[in-house]
Amino acid sequence: MNVRILKILALFLIIFSMNAGAQSANPFGVYALKSDNVFLNMDAQINVVKSLGLPYIRTSATMINGWDFAPAFKKITAAGLKVVLNINYNKMGGNIGATPFPSDMNAYKAQLTSMLNSYSPELIVIENEEANPEYHSDGVQAYLTELSAAIDVAHSKNLKITNGGLGSVPLTILVYRYYLSQGQNDKAADFARRVFSPKVQSDLPNLERWPKMNEAADATQQLLQAYATMNIDYVNFHWYEPIAYRGSQEPAQQAASEIESMPDQIDTRALAEVVDYIQNVTHKKAMTNEIGMLRQSPQGFKQFVAETLSLGMPYVIWFSGDSGIANAVAFNNADGSLRENGVALHDFVAQNFPAR
Repeated sequence: MNVRILKILALFLIIFSMNAGAQSANPFGVYALKSDNVFLNMDAQINVVKSLGLPYIRTSATMINGWDFAPAFKKITAAGLKVVLNINYNKMGGNIGATPFPSDMNAYKAQLTSMLNSYSPELIVIENEEANPEYHSDGVQAYLTELSAAIDVAHSKNLKITNGGLGSVPLTILVYRYYLSQGQNDKAADFARRVFSPKVQSDLPNLERWPKMNEAADATQQLLQAYATMNIDYVNFHWYEPIAYRGSQEPAQQAASEIESMPDQIDTRALAEVVDYIQNVTHKKAMTNEIGMLRQSPQGFKQFVAETLSLGMPYVIWFSGDSGIANAVAFNNADGSLRENGVALHDFVAQNFPAR
């Protein structure tokens, strides 16, 4: 066997080992928020993630009037978990309403540097849902300025960083529009039937009765175009199934009532189409630090979690919280015991990522 063949074989083995390592990594984590109207403290959150057998926990730190996250970080890492950390400049939502992004970038970078001198998360997520007007009062450019400053700080410390999380509804609008722009009208119509409610479908393609949906889609498109040129490590988005009920634009109670009465309708094709769209537009790997279910459905969830793994996303952080806002459901009861979806996730992880 000549030297050239040996070199080719050696290169093949290196590439194979890299791919095998990437495929064997467990990408799953949990954002454990509340259950049975009980908000979980950090110890309870850690216990949920450990009981599910997952490596990552999502939590957050606030820069203005926040709390010292270093003790919590120490507790999490002592439990053998890695932290996917949302770093929010302001507190957001709740009674205070939408808040602005930082305006003094020198002060922002100094404060962020000080925070990251105290702890090193696995992944930094800048803000939460950067295009959500219920959380943030500033527009796209103000967020991109903040994100650019945060990238400089994170990468100076060799930390990975991503955006706050693009919403599922504007992403589905953009994918629909993309199919139309390519002359794939049948594909666009099929996609719309799977991701939008009948009321929204009836107003396509212009969505004249839903101006906020158009505004959100336009902002998301601007962000994706910017992320294509920015030095972020991944592009982060949020997703819930059944996706059509996230795009129903109905009042929360009505949507929740519809969800309870409907059969399992997990459409993994739509998730794959959105991931492909994000990656084709930005040329960066897609990930999600918030993905969840709108009902307890073990069989549907097994299909859902298997699809997220097949897509090869580096991080898949499941939302676990009984949430009136998101109409989502938790993996666990308030006492930490696992519900049906939690058992399904635990069993899936144990089967695909056996303990070594």
